[in-house]
Amino acid sequence: MQTLAASLIVYGGAAAIAGGAVWGWSAHKFNQGYAVGEAHERADWQDRMRLARIAQEAEAKTRQADIDAAAKDYIDQQDTDAVKITALEDELAKERANAKPSEGQPACVSTPRGVSTQLNTIGR
Repeated sequence: MQTLAASLIVYGGAAAIAGGAVWGWSAHKFNQGYAVGEAHERADWQDRMRLARIAQEAEAKTRQADIDAAAKDYIDQQDTDAVKITALEDELAKERANAKPSEGQPACVSTPRGVSTQLNTIGR
């Protein structure tokens, strides 16, 4: 009986050691795989963030280019309008200077329809 009890203790201890070794090895492999997966996911996330940042910068450049083009168009239109206004005001001044007053009335010239219409389209 003694040999049976002793052999059960020896075999039980060996099984416990073997089970512990298998459990430790699997835990190590699990942690190793987890670390590799974590590194892979981190690299993937960083790539996605980098691509998103590049796309955002490109979109911002496009929007800024649109804003700059609109500002340039506005400034060009203002310059064109200033030239038109100056020409129309000169024409109006010439017409007022050439106006002949009626008897007993001061020289008062109304704005001609063409000049008035052109001034209205410019916003003056």
